[in-house]
Amino acid sequence: MYNAIADLLEGDYDDGSYGPVFVRLAWHASGTYDKNTKNGGSSGGTMRFNPEAGHAANAGLQIARDRLEQVKKKFPGISYGDLWTLAGVVAVQEMV
Repeated sequence: MYNAIADLLEGDYDDGSYGPVFVRLAWHASGTYDKNTKNGGSSGGTMRFNPEAGHAANAGLQIARDRLEQVKKKFPGISYGDLWTLAGVVAVQEMV
């Protein structure tokens, strides 16, 4: 799965790499926490749905979600939250 994501990094996007937007997706998907309910994070991949998908802070992340969809189809056992988090890790490791 790592290699399938790494293969998607290069492309005709922004500076020639999807890496930064994969990192941003991982951050935005995981960077939620509600102290009152004591839950949050990337569990459930809720950014796929409105209103979160359409929130201004998540503008442009549909590009990363769409690009990673082919990995999800190839490896259907991984959750969206885990896929997006792994994509961020792969991007950081591969861009070093």
